[in-house]
Parts: sequence; C-alpha cells; structure tokens
Amino acid sequence: KENNEELEAMVNQLKANEEQLYNQYDEIIKQKEQIKFLADRDYLTNLYNRRRFSEDITLAIENNQSGAILLIDIDNFKNINDTQGHHYGDRVLKHIGSILRESLCEDAVIYRIGGDEFAVHLPNILEEERIEACISSFYEAIKIKNSVDQIKNHITASVGIVKYPIHSFTADDLLMKSDIAMYKAKNDGKNRYCYFTESLVSNFDFNVRVEKELQSALEE
Repeated sequence: KENNEELEAMVNQLKANEEQLYNQYDEIIKQKEQIKFLADRDYLTNLYNRRRFSEDITLAIENNQSGAILLIDIDNFKNINDTQGHHYGDRVLKHIGSILRESLCEDAVIYRIGGDEFAVHLPNILEEERIEACISSFYEAIKIKNSVDQIKNHITASVGIVKYPIHSFTADDLLMKSDIAMYKAKNDGKNRYCYFTESLVSNFDFNVRVEKELQSALEE
C-alpha cells in the first residue's frame, strides 16, 4: 500500500512537472513570437521596417517571383518638423502610414524604411496601369485626409518606382534605384511619380560629381 501511495505521489509529481514544462515552453514560444514581431516592426507606425523589407524582397527574388516597389517620400517634411515640432511630425508619419494601409491595393505590403520614407511592395504586379492605379488611390486619399490634429496641411509625396527582377536582383540595389527615381520626381516638381530607367543613373552620377566639384571649388 505504501509503495502504491509513493508511486501515485511520484506520478502526480511527474504530471505537475510536465505541466510546468509545457507552460514554460508556451511562454518561451510567446516571447520568441513577441521578439520576432518587434524585430520586424517600425516602432512609430507599427508598419514593417527596413530589415523586414530586405528579407521579403530577397525571398521573393530567390523564389523567382516578380513585382514592383514604390519608394514614397513626403514632400517638404522638414518644414513640418521645423514649424510644428517633431512630435507633430511623428503624428504626420503615423497618419501617412494609416492612409497607406487604407488606400493601397489589397496585396500591397507597406514598410517604413526610415525618416519620412515608406516603401510599398506590390508582389506579382508589373503592369504600369495597375501600379499607377495604386498610386492614384494613395494620392486621392492623401488629398482628402490632409488634416492632422485639426491642423490642415498641404501634404504631398513623391514616388519612385522599380520592378524586379527587371531592374535588379538585390533588395539594396532596388531600393537605391527607386531612390534615384524618387529624387527625379522631386526635381520635376514633387507630388508625382517616376519610373526608374538606366539613363537616370548616369544623370544622377553626373549631378553628384558636379556637386562634389562645386563643393571642392568653394572650399578652395
């Protein structure tokens, strides 16, 4: 009888230990998921971040997929920060993030990659008609929802567009080329979009070289 009681006690203890281990395992899994979530997200807008952008685009290219990337930069954002303050500027960034979530096509994946720059991944979309419809939807939404904290702003954005694997096979190179296209849109008057072409690279390189030479001339 005593042996049976001891055996039963041991079994009960083993069950308790097993349950405790399961609870610890569940807690570890939850913590890992939380760490992964935080590692993938932008702290301010809760959109995906630049690291996740690189992962997603790299994976898509490795799987022989195709698509388009939009690089969106808020026009004259520095003026908003300078006149309204950085806290208000942060609220504007959150506002733009919300507009992007609401206005873009269903399959779009949105990232904040730093400062006032957002990237949009349009998987399996290469047709310019579909790309432009997506951008038009965003422009229309930003025009309608131009007030933040009851302060009306003339918020506009410039967009650079690249396609993969047509323009590159790496996430960093695609981001660089979309950046060149976006600056072309800004130089053309802002509040517009521009597709990347190889000719933009030579123009960009020329402008950078002239700027460096002028800076050197001023210093001398």
